[in-house]
Amino acid sequence: MKTFRLLVTALLVAASVGFSSCGDDNDAPIEPQNPKEYIVSIGYAGEFDITEAPLSKVKTNDLYGIQIYSKPNTDTKSQDYKYYALGLFNDGAEMNIKLLDGYQYKIVATIVKDGDNKLYKPISDPFSAHNGIPINKFQYTSSNYFYSIDRGLSRVSSGSVISHPNLDRYYGELIDYIPQENGHVNINMKRTSFGIKILTNNFTQGTIIMKMNKASQIWLQYPQSEFEDMFTLDYCSNAYYDTEYQETEEASILWRKDDGVEVSLGTKSIPCKRNTQTIITVNISENPNNYGMGLTIIDEPMKTGDYITFE
Repeated sequence: MKTFRLLVTALLVAASVGFSSCGDDNDAPIEPQNPKEYIVSIGYAGEFDITEAPLSKVKTNDLYGIQIYSKPNTDTKSQDYKYYALGLFNDGAEMNIKLLDGYQYKIVATIVKDGDNKLYKPISDPFSAHNGIPINKFQYTSSNYFYSIDRGLSRVSSGSVISHPNLDRYYGELIDYIPQENGHVNINMKRTSFGIKILTNNFTQGTIIMKMNKASQIWLQYPQSEFEDMFTLDYCSNAYYDTEYQETEEASILWRKDDGVEVSLGTKSIPCKRNTQTIITVNISENPNNYGMGLTIIDEPMKTGDYITFE
């Protein structure tokens, strides 16, 4: 009988502990199973030339990549953002995202001007994603994300993957956004590319070839005497936060005459400044004693930047 009483006592103690544990579990905070949803439209402002809210329903050749992160809307600063959704668009009217109450969001966006024509097909860098990505819709996932949305690295139409592709690029971020009814967010976009313009003097025959370490070669075949294009900086996120951001290219100029003779005009470091054009002047001389290089730098934002002379 004594043994029986001891057994009953043990069972009662175990049951008491079990109920106590259940009570502790119920006291722990749990996330809502069906949080309220908000439909938020996404637009762009800043240095980009579209400021409508929302964007008009017009399909363009521009490509818009958006990566969205989320975390619980608490006072805990140490919580990290986690992947929430991503999307690739060429239609501004489709950029509506479903956000949940009780969370705050980080939105990273980039725009490649004329990307539908200038990027390799099927679209990859800078829009490579682990599981691929559909066009003109958000994919809600914590496991799929853009590998390099903040980098200039891109696969251009030729198939080459280049750090300084000849693409006009914009980048922007919005951090700690809390959704609300009929919400609309404008992401402040900054141009994260630089310009190169080549001018020639006394160019009467042959081909001028400019080779760069991180960009495609530039060819001017007579009678073409000028070249102008935009190139993406390698680190778009750095350029976004630093308005004076600059990278460097090593560029060499080669003049190939009609008879096949090649004349090297040397190598120079080309400043690649955000939202600034570098003007390179190539001076051709038939006198071999005049072969060489000169360098002139005039720093003017955006419209005209550094002047660099090869001669």
